[in-house]
Amino acid sequence: MASIRKRRGRFEVRWRDGGGQRSRSFTRKADAGRFKVEVERQAQLGSLYEAEPIFFSDFLDGWLERYQQRVRPSTYARGVQALRAVSELGRWRVHEIRAAEVEDRIAAVGRRAPRQASIALQLVKQVFRSAEQRGHRVDVAIFGVRPPRHEEREPRFLALSEVERLASYCAEGRLVVFAALTGLRQGEMFGLCRGDLDLANRVVRVERSGRAGAFGKTKSGRKRVVHLTVVAAEAAVEQLALREGGPFDLVFPSPAGRMWRKDNFMARVFRPAVRRAELDGLTFHDLRHTYASLMVAAGASPHVIAEQLGHRDARLVLQRYGHLYPGASRRAALDLDLYLEAASVGQAWGGGESGDGPSEESPGNRGGAYRDRTGDLRLAKPALSQLS
Repeated sequence: MASIRKRRGRFEVRWRDGGGQRSRSFTRKADAGRFKVEVERQAQLGSLYEAEPIFFSDFLDGWLERYQQRVRPSTYARGVQALRAVSELGRWRVHEIRAAEVEDRIAAVGRRAPRQASIALQLVKQVFRSAEQRGHRVDVAIFGVRPPRHEEREPRFLALSEVERLASYCAEGRLVVFAALTGLRQGEMFGLCRGDLDLANRVVRVERSGRAGAFGKTKSGRKRVVHLTVVAAEAAVEQLALREGGPFDLVFPSPAGRMWRKDNFMARVFRPAVRRAELDGLTFHDLRHTYASLMVAAGASPHVIAEQLGHRDARLVLQRYGHLYPGASRRAALDLDLYLEAASVGQAWGGGESGDGPSEESPGNRGGAYRDRTGDLRLAKPALSQLS
């Protein structure tokens, strides 16, 4: 059975289902009462339960309220924007909407913004899946609608000279250099505080992100330490000397001393600099790609790059930047050749000085198969087969 209690000026309905104790709050007691009746009805009917018809717009409002509680603010904002593409579905009830209507609206958006259409379709499917779980009839063909095809944008990598050129045309040139030589995300740059810098040891602690003028968690939710190059440390020293940190004690505040907002920064600072530097199509995130490419060129391993970028798995680095390791397999084979030339076959197998290996007169050593130096490895094949 469900119950209603007043809590903090709202009416909370509490009930228990297969997933444990659950609750939902309402502003009006009448709404809470209707929901309580519906919960009890669903519990009594079980698999025979069918929810009362509801307009898609009303169900979407409730779904977005729940969605907001489990995703980052930036993810929620992108989701709300993407779902505007299917706002016309709101005038129908959930059970009246057919896959054809969804597909037509997604296709219309896909012609001008395929990536946005893909996000919208993914969220629409989540909404209908939630509706189905709550007892509403839905057209299951909706779950089979395919997203529009789109070409994923290839990351762009700048040479150091291009980074310097972009910085020279940018009003926030030190920010550009620091981003390109640390791989920090845009929000991490905006939310970087002076206390996060340890210039004596040339490291920066990445503990937060800045968005819409407020602090939040990093994208991964994890903190990390990034080691600074001399050039990046010098850019930070100059920045601290020339710009006050404002009320948040920021490293890279706006000229007014406030935290940068993405739209203002991109429109007033970054995009004009990109045009003047003739780097058309460059995004701020490409500075992060640039850092990764410079690390690859310097010979850093994928695991080190992943750690510096804040990725949980080095496979993400290999998937995105693996093509920047030209000849890596060839170099590995050459390194193995050098090792084999310098190593003793006996030592490699745990023999050698122990005296347990066959003697020079032993039949198995004819042709030097077990001699101290490797020689022709084909001659050691019989011994290798014994170890396999």
